[in-house]
Amino acid sequence: MRAGLNKLMLFQQKNGFMTFRETIFNSEGELELLGESPAFPRALSIEDMKAELEEFIAALDRPVLSEEDISFVESFDLDDFDVEGEVEQ
Repeated sequence: MRAGLNKLMLFQQKNGFMTFRETIFNSEGELELLGESPAFPRALSIEDMKAELEEFIAALDRPVLSEEDISFVESFDLDDFDVEGEVEQ
């Protein structure tokens, strides 16, 4: 299944700490990929930073992903993910 939707989500670790993570969901709404490290706002202008922060605020209204509810796969093939604007490796 090709991935289709990139979202910023809150992720709660087993120790209780919460961080923002970039995620990718497939067309059925199933989690396909969870960013390994926390996401942070980044921009080249004030207007872009405002837009970036609005996405972080929007993530607060989405369900929280819990480490306890996710089964992690140690290896994956990035070619399985078709994400618009993907950074070339």
